[in-house]
Amino acid sequence: MFLLKFIKSPKARYILGLVFLLGVVLLWVGSSFLTSYLFQDQSFNRPFFLTYFNTGCFSLYLVIVYSTRLIKFFAGKKTTQVEDASSPLLMEQRTNPETSYVDHNKNDIEENVVESGKRTKKFTDLETAKLGLQFCILWFIANYASNLSYVYTSVASSTILSSTSGVFTLILGQFLKTEKFTKVKLLGVAVSLAGVVVIALLDSQSSDTSGENHSWKGDLIALLGSLFYGFYITFLKLKVDDELVDPQLFLGFVGLSNLIILIPIFPIVHYTGFEIFSFPPNGTIWGILFIGALLGTVLSDYLWLYSVMLTSPLVTTLGLSFTIPISIIGEIILHNVRPSVYYYIGAALVILGFFGVNSVAWRESRTESPSPSNDEDNLSQITAANK
Repeated sequence: MFLLKFIKSPKARYILGLVFLLGVVLLWVGSSFLTSYLFQDQSFNRPFFLTYFNTGCFSLYLVIVYSTRLIKFFAGKKTTQVEDASSPLLMEQRTNPETSYVDHNKNDIEENVVESGKRTKKFTDLETAKLGLQFCILWFIANYASNLSYVYTSVASSTILSSTSGVFTLILGQFLKTEKFTKVKLLGVAVSLAGVVVIALLDSQSSDTSGENHSWKGDLIALLGSLFYGFYITFLKLKVDDELVDPQLFLGFVGLSNLIILIPIFPIVHYTGFEIFSFPPNGTIWGILFIGALLGTVLSDYLWLYSVMLTSPLVTTLGLSFTIPISIIGEIILHNVRPSVYYYIGAALVILGFFGVNSVAWRESRTESPSPSNDEDNLSQITAANK
């Protein structure tokens, strides 16, 4: 992203990540209401088609990236890529034996970087495509489960249950070392979950919708989506670095991979009767699909990807719990729902848990120091060590 070139302070980047997170919350809530409108009011009950369509719009990023490269190329401003630092060293190695020693140590460090699960070279387009292929199924399952849950439950209920992904993120983060365990973080998650339970109980008791909309099936599907969301966001933080991977390319290849891989699934879900295939019946629904895809998927997930990399998986996951109070406001405005005072207490607990975890992550971001991320920095370290 253009802004990150001028923002090097960990504190400033963390604040920017929180701003992006706020934008994601607003976009996702709006998209959720649009999806619910499609499934219930307009009778276009096609969650698989909707998720496939939204995912496909990610490939628009590929059009943007490669079109920009072509324009720069024909304008005489061909984009530069990171060159292999070993190439000039190999030329010098034939005449300077000391260079051979430096190059040997550099290779050792690169091997250690690979072994430790980290890297310093930017991902090529092919490597980014492979990365997108690895993440595409996790992303699709998480979002398909979320969309499918709207068939059986309300936006508020689905949002509440999806907030449990903070638990999965914390547990996975401990195993994969993407989160530092502290008592405050554990307490923050517990407080958020307490708020989720309060709201869920009140929602199930006071809801005036049909029993089908609050069946165990919808709850289970929403929980399944939160589990895969926890997997996705944790592995994303583990493998993707905003300094090494172009997020536009990454999301573009995620979309392209889903478009190709999921085509054979359509006949299966159609002929089994799980979801009868059909296109939107009118232009209004097509318009809602495009608006929801561009704002609620393409733009929001782009901002969300950066918020994960600039803050942490746990902060991002708990931060999305802000969708709960905002969705309550949406229910009040759109559906004339009047929640009880306990509903607001539950929402306050969710927000309090977020601030508890956020305070710890804030202190961690202030103590972090940027590490070298290119071959020149690594080479300078090797040379200094050998002097």
